[in-house]
Order: sequence, then structure tokens, then C-alpha cells
Amino acid sequence: MAPRKPGPAMTFARKLAELAESVAAHSSAKFAEKQALLEAAEELVNAVAELESTFRKSEPFDPNAPVHLWVSLAAAFRIGGRTLRDPFRERVERETKKAIMDTRMEHVRAGKEPKSKKLGDVIQRVAEDTWRQNPELRERIGKTVSRIAPTVEQELKKCGLRAATRTIHFHVSELIKSRTAG
Repeated sequence: MAPRKPGPAMTFARKLAELAESVAAHSSAKFAEKQALLEAAEELVNAVAELESTFRKSEPFDPNAPVHLWVSLAAAFRIGGRTLRDPFRERVERETKKAIMDTRMEHVRAGKEPKSKKLGDVIQRVAEDTWRQNPELRERIGKTVSRIAPTVEQELKKCGLRAATRTIHFHVSELIKSRTAG
């Protein structure tokens, strides 16, 4: 007699087991997740096989049939809970999105920091040269800015940078604050 073709329950159980195994094989799966999925997949296939065998028997009742049914349902529930809503994939997606945003921010910071540092350095150097020559301007933000703005613009142009007057004003006011505070 040829081996029987698996019934729909076994086909379904095997598909769920394959799904569990594919998720468990993912590189980001934690050990506990892998173990839980693989264990549930094995329990599901074994329990459904036992159920099919029990139901094919000519005996009207097997006292273990409810246990096998319960084990198969519990295993299917665990597989479904980890693959259908899939907290594993949700975590991987969150981590991936965070990594992408972190990488983008690094590129943004890397692009802006050198320019702002260069800008601040130029403004500080020109302001301090001006204050050495004109100490009375040390406490006067507006007069310092109007005096140094053309020189700052020339220096920045050499570096391929530009600065609005309000930016120069901000940097000069920060320099003056740091001098009076320290």
C-alpha cells in the first residue's frame, strides 16, 4: 500500500513550520526567538501527525487525541504570534530605521560641523584682531559687527563660504558673552 498523502491539516502545519524556520534563520533573530520558533514548529508537525494518525484509526476514541489537539493548537498559536504580527520583524524594522536615521544624521553633522567651525574661527580671529586695534569695541556688538563684516565676508569667500550679518552678529555676541562670563 502506497503511503498516504498528507491531509490538509498536515499541509497547513508544514507550511507554518516552514514559515517559522525561515524567520528563525534570519540573521537578526535572537537565540531565544530562534529556539521558540523551531520548538513550536516541531511540536506542531508532530502533534498534527499524531492527530491524523488517531483520526484514521478505526477505533472510535483515543484518550490522547485531545492532548494532541491542544499541543498542535498551542504550537500554532506560538508560531502565529511570532510570525503573523511578527514582533521580531517589527523590532528589526525599528532598528533598521534607527540605523538609517543615525547614518543620515552623521552625514548631516559631518557636512555642517566643519563649515560652522570654520565660520566661527574666521569671525573670532577677525574680531580679536579688531579688538586688539580698537579695544573700545570689545563691549559693542553692533559696532564690532559693522567693522568686521566686510573682512569676514572676504575671508569666507576664499573658503567658499558665506555668512549673513545676523550670523556674524550671533557669533560676536557669543564671543563677548564668553569673555565677560570668563
